[in-house]
Amino acid sequence: MLLNLKAQEKAHEINFKHISYKEGLVQSPISGFLQDDKGFIWFGNLKGLTRYDGYEFKNFIFDDTNPKSISNNRVNAIIQDSYKQIWIGTANGLNLYNKDSETFTHIDIQEIKGGRNYVSTIVEDKQKNIWVGTFGGLKKLNKKTLKLEDVDYDSENPSFRTVPIFSLFIDNSNYLWVGTKQGLKKFNPFTGKLVSLPKVFNQTPLLIDSKVMVIKQDYTGNLWFGTEVTGVFFYDIKKDKVTSFISEENNANTLASNWVRDILIYDHQTVWFATRNGISSLNIKTQKFTNYQHDPLNPNSLNDNAIWSFMKDKASCVWVGTFGGGINFYYAGNSNFRNIGERIGGKIGLSHVLVNAVLEDKDGSLWVGTFGGGLNHINLETNKSEYYAIKAKSIGRPNNGVKSLGDDGKGNLWVGTLDGLSLFNKANKQFKYFSFPVKDGKFSENLILTVLPDNDGVWVGTNGGGLRFVRPNGESPVYLRKNTEQLAINRFKKPQNFLNIRDVVPNGYFSYLSSPNLSFLSDNFVTALLKDENNNLWIGTQNGLNFYDTSLGKLTKLYKKVRDTKFQLSNNNITTLYQDSKKRFWIGTEGGA
Repeated sequence: MLLNLKAQEKAHEINFKHISYKEGLVQSPISGFLQDDKGFIWFGNLKGLTRYDGYEFKNFIFDDTNPKSISNNRVNAIIQDSYKQIWIGTANGLNLYNKDSETFTHIDIQEIKGGRNYVSTIVEDKQKNIWVGTFGGLKKLNKKTLKLEDVDYDSENPSFRTVPIFSLFIDNSNYLWVGTKQGLKKFNPFTGKLVSLPKVFNQTPLLIDSKVMVIKQDYTGNLWFGTEVTGVFFYDIKKDKVTSFISEENNANTLASNWVRDILIYDHQTVWFATRNGISSLNIKTQKFTNYQHDPLNPNSLNDNAIWSFMKDKASCVWVGTFGGGINFYYAGNSNFRNIGERIGGKIGLSHVLVNAVLEDKDGSLWVGTFGGGLNHINLETNKSEYYAIKAKSIGRPNNGVKSLGDDGKGNLWVGTLDGLSLFNKANKQFKYFSFPVKDGKFSENLILTVLPDNDGVWVGTNGGGLRFVRPNGESPVYLRKNTEQLAINRFKKPQNFLNIRDVVPNGYFSYLSSPNLSFLSDNFVTALLKDENNNLWIGTQNGLNFYDTSLGKLTKLYKKVRDTKFQLSNNNITTLYQDSKKRFWIGTEGGA
């Protein structure tokens, strides 16, 4: 289990998860993504088309003996149109996916020298027309005949009709932007003619003459152009201004690489760029870059720096296609949380990933108790972590197993472990160890499940040894157990009238009993402790909840009832207790809260 923390992280920290050949993904560059109307994720690669349902991969590959297979394994583009049809562009024509039969209809292009049948990009305009960019020029799909028709959009330059096209984009005004081998063009789909580029573009020859690989429009209507060798260009429509962003050597606040293959409008303030040297994230307002790259010491970093494609799905999960590392993904919708896993190298991390207890200090740092890694101290401001080992007091017992933590407010931590109780001094970083007598070779009383600091000591819930109260000097005057003669009379104010308990009877209802002979807990496995605003003590066990009213000196047992009554536990095994700011009690059990 990883420790999940509310985000106090700096902007450059993102934890990526990975899908690669280890999970069954075809090992190949990921050229593009699509999330269809059913929620399936489709991605193209150089070895076919893949559909992912979150659990399994379905691969569609070319089969020369099957005319209804995909026409080529090199998939360059995938879209779903307004009619929920999926179109796939390959190195050998356009394909229409037939979802009922899971087959493909081929839409070929007349082949001529120059790779005319190579489909690089596909878009749909606001009139629901399909436009296809090929290495043989721009095409328009005739949906009645399922033929791709040539678009002669530059009558003054006939040779331009067959110029290779790398990118297409329909803007908010329904203009078609075309990125070609001979530069950038703007096309009016309604008139079928080219439109003059804004005059300011003429002052930026690197843009209009570059091989534009990707074009996107942000939430304010401004345009972004990613190129093969000249970086990124930003066109501010209102200001009629073009700004270029390029990579500068030894400057971390620049684009990671001038090779930009895809652009993701991440949100209203941020744009991501896919480069061959990682992801470059630009804050639009400050115009400062943050670069995400592979870090061999961080398993949550990108696993490959050559980024080919992006997609942000309906659940705000960002999918990142790489050249050699498969898919990286990041839940942007959960950006309020960060994960801290096992410490690797000098990075912030835990000595063990199985976390049993977390406690926030008054300075905002965290104390973390782990199953086999002892006590950890995490400073989120400095991004540093420290580890403190805990000794095992008994031969054959595991050490460094922390089950519970409590702060006494006096500079100490009470630490419940698998082998006794410890008091940790935060100033000198030293432990003081406590252990309880061993009976019949059993260590159950030294397995501390929960601790609750009080004014002059700590309440200790044990794994079968009942409830104890321990003072820092080691005294344990209070010993409360099920069916025991050792009562808590030297701790509570009204020892002679200590209990007014309700006990279960066979029909599932409660009768109320009052007797000093029944002064015991509902169970000796004490799992949770809580002191409320009235100084009353709540004691959760594996067999019911106990409530001690300090003003009345009365202990009440609460169990799961057979029938609905005013108070109802979902399960008798109590796992956690909490009182919120509105003084409501939350009781966690094995059957829910």
